Amino acid sequence: MSTEIFITILYLLLSVCLIYPPAEFVSAGITIPNIFSSFLGSEYEHFVKYHVKRSCITLLIYSCIPLGYIIWFLLFTNNKDFYILIFNNSTIIWKIYLTTAIALPILALYEINNWYRNNYEQHPIAKNIDKYSNNNSTGIT
Repeated sequence: MSTEIFITILYLLLSVCLIYPPAEFVSAGITIPNIFSSFLGSEYEHFVKYHVKRSCITLLIYSCIPLGYIIWFLLFTNNKDFYILIFNNSTIIWKIYLTTAIALPILALYEINNWYRNNYEQHPIAKNIDKYSNNNSTGIT
């Protein structure tokens, strides 16, 4: 088995375990909420704000997975053909993949910034909570 296939399978496995963490990853603390626990704060003190922040972090991490594959591949292989394939003589498929891999984190950051500027009032969780609110305040406090 070639190095490129091994690295691709390993990254795919790690990505799937990040998205759907098995019990071993959860017990080891390799989950998005555990890694970013200092930023997220306490779930028991600010339940809604915790989950809004958690969804924002999750969106950002998931959007970086395709770009992470390119970086992962460039770091762990010495294949000069891959550098040439991606950056110089790339096919249309690699151009689309590279463009998408760069655009996804940028779009995710743009959306998170839009939610943050309005104190998360336009976030889907806040919108759903506002439907059931009895007063004019938002669910994010």
